[in-house]
Amino acid sequence: MTPDQVESLQHSVQTLRFLITGLYVLVGLVAVYLGWSLRKVTKNQINSAELLRQGVARIESDIKK
Repeated sequence: MTPDQVESLQHSVQTLRFLITGLYVLVGLVAVYLGWSLRKVTKNQINSAELLRQGVARIESDIKK
């Protein structure tokens, strides 16, 4: 291989490394966002279940009266 070809190959490998590193960072950010979103959804489901429980208890107490 000529020196120019070696230099071009090294540049291409360096660019590929940069793109792969960027892809890993992007995947990490998406994973963190999904984890945060799932946590928020879970908290909302817990709050909804508690409100439903309170509503059922209130209806049951009204029926007993």
